[in-house]
Amino acid sequence: MIQKRAMRIIFPWVSYNDALSAAGLQSLRDRRQELTDKLFHDIVTNNDHKFHSLLPPHNYNDLNLRQMRKFNVGYLFKHSPITMVLSNVVC
Repeated sequence: MIQKRAMRIIFPWVSYNDALSAAGLQSLRDRRQELTDKLFHDIVTNNDHKFHSLLPPHNYNDLNLRQMRKFNVGYLFKHSPITMVLSNVVC
């Protein structure tokens, strides 16, 4: 909200997205998502990362082409935000 308000004050005549483009900034949401993706990629690719042991086991079932997840997830976690990140991992 603060960034949005600041963009409205600095660029009162344009939309929020246009103001971000004019200022050369990303939205806070995009920045957070980028940092989250980078952190998760670091955890997945670095076996020595302190959180690497917390990852679920890899999914080696290549037969189900509709849901090719990199990790096995349990029933309780199928709709959690973490699962959404795990299913989008490209390693």
